[in-house]
Amino acid sequence: MPLFTPDEAAGELRLLLPVLDEIVALRADAAELAAAATPGGPGTSLGALPELKAAQARQDDLLTRVQQTGAELKGPAPLLVDFPSKLDGSDVLLCLQTRTKAPRRRSFSLVTATQPTNRF
Repeated sequence: MPLFTPDEAAGELRLLLPVLDEIVALRADAAELAAAATPGGPGTSLGALPELKAAQARQDDLLTRVQQTGAELKGPAPLLVDFPSKLDGSDVLLCLQTRTKAPRRRSFSLVTATQPTNRF
């Protein structure tokens, strides 16, 4: 697993923003399509079950792209991405979280959180 400096994490995040924007949009579309696919669900102009399956497959592809960078997508709403790092010899996660929901107008805050040493 790669380790990131704060500058590397910010640079990787800039490269990932189009992918992350698409993940957020697909998540919203998939939720609407899933609701429409249930018996008696509200109709949607987005399509039906085939479009839901396509959105889910595309989202899986995008999540794989994020994982291949070494970043960890922890949540899509709010968008939270962790980048493994070291700080004073300790394993930490550089947590980049959106502070606004408006697409393309996001600002990010960098938070350093100590990563638990024991994982179960």
